[in-house]
Amino acid sequence: MIRNSAFAFLGIIVINVLIIYSFLYMPFMFSTFYPSFLPGPIYDFNPIKYAESFPVSTNYSSLTSGNSQPLFIYNISGKPILGQIIDILKLNSSQVTPEAYWRVANLAGFFSNYTITKNYSVYFLNPYYYDNISEQPNVTEIYLNISDVYASPFYTSYPPSDKVNTSFSFITTDSFSIQSYASWNFTNIEWHFGGNISQNESYYYYTATFNLNKYIVVNNSHYYYDGSLSTRITVKPWGVSPNVISSYVVYNQSLSIPLILHLSANSVKHQIGNYSYVLTPSYPPKVNPEFYGYIFYNYLVYLSLKVNVYNGSSPITFILLNGSKVYATEERYFNFTLDLKETSISPKTFNISLYTYDSIKVGSYYVDRYWSPGYIIICPQIYIIDNGNLKLFKLNFFIQNNMIETPPDWVFNHEAFTEIYGNNYANMYLQQVGYYYGLNKLLSEIVKNFTTDEKYEKYLSWELLLLSSEISMQINYSNPAQNYTMALLSKEGSEYQAFMQMVYIVSWSLWYTTFNGSYYFLGKWIPWTYGLFTGFSIPSFYNKTAILPYIILNSSNASYLFFNIESFRVTSWWYENSSPGNGSIHMDHFNVYSYVPKEGDVLVLHKYYNFSNIVYIPTSSTEFIVMENISNGPDGI
Repeated sequence: MIRNSAFAFLGIIVINVLIIYSFLYMPFMFSTFYPSFLPGPIYDFNPIKYAESFPVSTNYSSLTSGNSQPLFIYNISGKPILGQIIDILKLNSSQVTPEAYWRVANLAGFFSNYTITKNYSVYFLNPYYYDNISEQPNVTEIYLNISDVYASPFYTSYPPSDKVNTSFSFITTDSFSIQSYASWNFTNIEWHFGGNISQNESYYYYTATFNLNKYIVVNNSHYYYDGSLSTRITVKPWGVSPNVISSYVVYNQSLSIPLILHLSANSVKHQIGNYSYVLTPSYPPKVNPEFYGYIFYNYLVYLSLKVNVYNGSSPITFILLNGSKVYATEERYFNFTLDLKETSISPKTFNISLYTYDSIKVGSYYVDRYWSPGYIIICPQIYIIDNGNLKLFKLNFFIQNNMIETPPDWVFNHEAFTEIYGNNYANMYLQQVGYYYGLNKLLSEIVKNFTTDEKYEKYLSWELLLLSSEISMQINYSNPAQNYTMALLSKEGSEYQAFMQMVYIVSWSLWYTTFNGSYYFLGKWIPWTYGLFTGFSIPSFYNKTAILPYIILNSSNASYLFFNIESFRVTSWWYENSSPGNGSIHMDHFNVYSYVPKEGDVLVLHKYYNFSNIVYIPTSSTEFIVMENISNGPDGI
């Protein structure tokens, strides 16, 4: 609670301020060292680039949980939030709920739907150099122009999705037959004496060329020549060698149909004289052909699709057959039937898929969004009915339906669009993380740029804290601003809002805490709030005795600053965590502020500040024990 009455006597405040600042500058007033600094640079601060590069990890469980969990988690080793927002906006409706999607889209407005106003605030910063002999940091004044940037939500539709109903049927349209056929003749006949069979019996045989002409007969009416075959045969009274000629005819360069011919001959007995006989084979040989026939069937296959398209921004739905587009429409509701021809002679497998697509522009980024519910495979399998030399080839159809027929329930049952966009997450993120994370990074860059000697690097965090405190000190105390960022931009706000600028800026790097105490003024104790910072080293040049009390935390050597929040311009106290008599800062007869932590007290300090439930910033906490409080003033302080 701010007590404006405490500032009625400005003279006391001015005296306190002069005491502190006279201490700060006294070393240089009596020094013969006159550093030659560079002219003061001007920095234009725009939070957009820092907000875009803010490192986070995506909380993937929050995308489908249906609860208002943080979507992103600050992670110093994470990836820039902008790229992860774009990645989430590319997800389909099975991967992210409408609530999570719209929250991310709302947040995306910080880089896609912002306005840089003509107003900006100028802060004058005066860096402290680290001793009286160096030129580090080598600049005395810095001008910081902080732009007033306002962001609005990015409005967009939820990604498209489909509800798909399928049905399958087929009919047999006709059939056709294929048969092997042949004609033949014999040429080049030569007779030979075979020899004696017994004392009064001998035989003759002949050889001949068996010429075979092959044909394919289609539907019992169309004959197609398919080549010839010549084989030399030997015909004896008791048989033909070879007695079987096997071949085949080829249809459509792929289908072979057997053709088998069986050859035989009769024995003819001729009597010569009264007691002698001669055996000869009959001519020509008998040919018994064995023709084969196949019957194939043609089918007409129907796959009917009934599709409802939900959400999206002017989505287009494509139907693909074996990977090729066969249909496209922008209709939200449509029926489509695929007519597929099949034949049992060479059946084909059909893969039918669909997807719905749209594209949105987010700032300068184009985001393509797809809904691919799956696919259906029509897989024909041949079965054969064997009827002697006639085979009937028919088809059975097996359907592999890998289609998601209905999108997730959350597509239809979810929080209202207007409820999600009732919050301006884009501006909240920009004004909280963008400004304060950005200022932390910019001030750190400034300090590094002008501290070129590596031996002073350990003081960079100390300098960062001082520059942050100078921003706070330049905010004029008035009625509370709308929020902390508005206090920063307008340079007007409550004392607490002024102090918290420093907490928000340095909490990315340093430990901090606040606690309640009192301020003794005009004969009474007035409630106050105090702030404590640690996690940096103070240049030994500033560790002068007889100035302020100090406390020792955990017997460590870490340094910290102690601020009186609600009387911020009156005091800014340095503390050094070192043992007494080692250059520590202390003050005799300290009797104005209470409660200064006492020996044995446990102080919990924090790092990071969690701003919102959209981007979660995990805060760290650690306990410090007050080992010693060096002061001999009244009230045990």
